[in-house]
Amino acid sequence: MVPHAPQESRDLPLQHKGNTWDWRIYHKWSERAGQVHPFRHAELGIVDRDSRFFCMGSCFADHVAEYLQEVLGITASSFHESRFYDTASVLQAVRHLLDGPQYDWSEMWRTDTGRFAHPFRNHHFRADTLAELQAWSELIERDARAAIRAADFVVITLGGTETWRDPLTKKTFLTMPMPDVFNTLHPGGHVEFHNLDFAENYSNLEQIFLTIREHAPTTQVIYTVSPIRMTFTVSGKDVAVATNQSKSVLRAAVGELVDRYGSDGLHYFHSYEVIQYAGSGAHFFDRDDIHVSSLGVRTVMHEFARCYVQEAARGPEYALEEAALEGAGSVAGVDELTPYLTKAEAVRRARRWAVRLLRTFGLERLARTLLRRSVASN
Repeated sequence: MVPHAPQESRDLPLQHKGNTWDWRIYHKWSERAGQVHPFRHAELGIVDRDSRFFCMGSCFADHVAEYLQEVLGITASSFHESRFYDTASVLQAVRHLLDGPQYDWSEMWRTDTGRFAHPFRNHHFRADTLAELQAWSELIERDARAAIRAADFVVITLGGTETWRDPLTKKTFLTMPMPDVFNTLHPGGHVEFHNLDFAENYSNLEQIFLTIREHAPTTQVIYTVSPIRMTFTVSGKDVAVATNQSKSVLRAAVGELVDRYGSDGLHYFHSYEVIQYAGSGAHFFDRDDIHVSSLGVRTVMHEFARCYVQEAARGPEYALEEAALEGAGSVAGVDELTPYLTKAEAVRRARRWAVRLLRTFGLERLARTLLRRSVASN
């Protein structure tokens, strides 16, 4: 039995519109419509207080690391200054950390004002010299390399399929280059758009998993598709159509892969489904209708804790969330969480912005000190 898809034989056979089938493994939409939690996912209990997590991928990876560390007190870190929205850039980064360099310093960008930018790290960061850029990047990579090698679990959040890359080397940039780089590169044919198809995504996801397991045979990998919608598309399609295609391709690819490797330490966590199909979408998105609200993130992470974290390691905040969600057993129960989350989330959001601001200015040591103090205060 694959743990992410529990197969339970039920007392009653499958029935629909007066028809009865002699089949007892099923789940009807009518049985979960309007319910926020829980989904039909086994409570694996594979995470304890001593577990170590490394999170990377889209911006949702930061939410995972923050919840694990700040709410549950579990050691968790993310790939600083590096958000990977597509499977190609994730694979490139994993290989860079574990197999060896995937790029050299001659591939760094020069902006239209002569400053230096990194194609494979934070696309906002600018350095006055190549040496400064190199020192900044090597510190980030050193921490990420140590964290991924020490991790018991690697969580990878998958954002989309649209990529920008070098047309000659096919190396994938973290995102579309910023205008101070793009407006010079694109006219010269040094950057191209590429939308990853199903086969490419499946291959990338498989190679990510196999590369991690080659270097860390006991490390378990958890893939999840980020519920955050695309801010824009350059595909020529409507942004809603492009978002749905992108998420669907990723979900199908990771679904097939986990069906294949699910008994060998590969998992899929359903954060995308919690937001899309919980029956309370109006609660779970911010005003921009793109990003997931604090309440949505908290509901997703509560479900993550239920599925993977041992009961003894879930902590008091989990119990409060559980009581609110089970109070009505449906969407209405979510409203009871709102007063409880407001103050705590405001504090956490202020911390996150402070850390990001410090890192933007290259003050990584101060950022890490703030994170450590945040954990100590919880």
